[in-house]
Amino acid sequence: MSEQQHIRRFVALSDGEEITIEIRTHDSGEVDYTVGDRSGKASFSVARGGGAVLLARDARQLALRVATEGDVVSVMGRDVSMSCTLYPESRFLVSKMQGGLGAGTGTLASSMPGRVIKVLVSEGDRVEQGQGVLILEAMKMENEIKAPRSGVVSSLHVSEGDSVESGVTMMEIADE
Repeated sequence: MSEQQHIRRFVALSDGEEITIEIRTHDSGEVDYTVGDRSGKASFSVARGGGAVLLARDARQLALRVATEGDVVSVMGRDVSMSCTLYPESRFLVSKMQGGLGAGTGTLASSMPGRVIKVLVSEGDRVEQGQGVLILEAMKMENEIKAPRSGVVSSLHVSEGDSVESGVTMMEIADE
């Protein structure tokens, strides 16, 4: 019987920075991880009583306390203390496409590859935060993309039928 591995992908928001995280856990307790551009291997176990996670890497063992409150995760250890908002990758991408995360910026960028089905606004139009501004087909689903902030559409970088890659600026919204 072959060993099972479980893959989990997350996006952490810490001080406005998006950090991608991939964790591959194996039945043996080994973990392959990628955090941003750093990768490695470790093993982990839960301390007796569940109060801490024991993480062994490079012949070093760390005891880390992990506390969660909603989506906020705090990790504390002897040499480490950090807090971030952690989202499952799929939920993060859908929320971002719908204008729910990263709101406040004037640039609306594609969070995943797709095809523009319909543009709902024109340059010069006034939009409200959360208003639908275009329809993007991604992963065989039509998604209404919402304005990340209120303002005036200062430039459109896409047209109906355009294919976009992840991170491509589709529209800019300026103050009135």
